[in-house]
Amino acid sequence: MRTGKLRTLRGRMEYVNGQSRYKRQLILDDGRLNIGYRVLSFRCWPQDYDEGMTFQANLSTQESGTDQLDAGNSAQIAWYLGNYYLNIVPGVIDPEHVVTTNMFLRIKQNVDYQGINYLIEMEEVFLTDDEAIITIIKNDGQDLEDI
Repeated sequence: MRTGKLRTLRGRMEYVNGQSRYKRQLILDDGRLNIGYRVLSFRCWPQDYDEGMTFQANLSTQESGTDQLDAGNSAQIAWYLGNYYLNIVPGVIDPEHVVTTNMFLRIKQNVDYQGINYLIEMEEVFLTDDEAIITIIKNDGQDLEDI
């Protein structure tokens, strides 16, 4: 059930020590298992445009993971692919996934000196005890059919 509250997470992933791949933990866990967040929009853009730049990003519920855009990975819940000219995949989001703990943002780019900005908009949802248990299992990247 929607609570009507919205939350945004925004920032910039910095190019550091020659790394064109980044990972950042986005803290959502407040200890309330019956409160979760559904991602409404996921946007990324470069700090400064470079004509040859391309980048990709994903949101995941697991710390260990890949920067590949893999919809077959049950821990990944949103994907983004962009370049200098356009947003090739402008924020594809799993509309049914609710996050109760933390998310991890991964970005990979081909230009080694740019920072990538991000903006994530979410809505707060209230979960019953049963929904909370199923959500925790899904957030851990487990397949419900394997239980």
